[in-house]
Amino acid sequence: MKSSIKRNLGYQTVYQILNTCLPLITAPFLSRILGAENLGIYSYITSISSFFVLFAMLGIVNYGTRLIAEYNNEKDRISSAFSEIYTIQLTMSLACSVLYTGYVYLFCKDNTLIALIQGITVIACAININWVFFGLEEFKLTVMRNMVIRLTTVVLILLLVRNSSDLWVYTLLMAGGTMISDAVLWFYLPSRRLKIRIAYKGLKKHIKPILVLFIPLLAMSVYHLMDKAMLGWLSTFHESGYYYNADKVINIPVGVLLGVGTVIVLMMRL
Repeated sequence: MKSSIKRNLGYQTVYQILNTCLPLITAPFLSRILGAENLGIYSYITSISSFFVLFAMLGIVNYGTRLIAEYNNEKDRISSAFSEIYTIQLTMSLACSVLYTGYVYLFCKDNTLIALIQGITVIACAININWVFFGLEEFKLTVMRNMVIRLTTVVLILLLVRNSSDLWVYTLLMAGGTMISDAVLWFYLPSRRLKIRIAYKGLKKHIKPILVLFIPLLAMSVYHLMDKAMLGWLSTFHESGYYYNADKVINIPVGVLLGVGTVIVLMMRL
């Protein structure tokens, strides 16, 4: 067990180091090519879409990871739990996608295209099953997949984002990378012999623990996301762009802590 924990921490650490290095590469390039105002637009719209993502996923990642890990190798119980939790996730994701689309058409008059493209991240919540593989302790699969997609995304950004009018390209690459990263894991499910179905029975017992884990996530997100949203409301996109780059660098260590936290969730079942 100790070797498993060390290995999982190792995978998460390597991935977070990569996440630390990549913004240091892309930030100067994007600042020069897109400019502060475009980055401010991206920052503001991303902060808004992140709230919809937050409510679409609730506390499912932490709760699902812990529950799948608790059932260990009991395939029938894992399949049942996966089906029930995923039904909640799918329902919330579809509802939030509809609400986000309504928000875009009602309130995003100036940057509608960017907001619609960013909506891919909200839709992607419907196919995000990272928590299943975290619970199965298959960190190597998830980490290696994310590393390949992240590196590919960075290369495409450097190749395809050529001038200030390419903000939509940058947004599409970032949002598309998220969706592809989530979609790839579905191809690995059949080999795990998990029986997946939409199950509306047995959902009630999951709702309370999911919401309990959602409350601290909501509190943290108000602190982490509201600043960018308020800056977009109260200031200019130009100033938001400067804040976006500075905030991205400052919050690099947070990713490392989140990676370690995912492994700690698994240790809680012992």
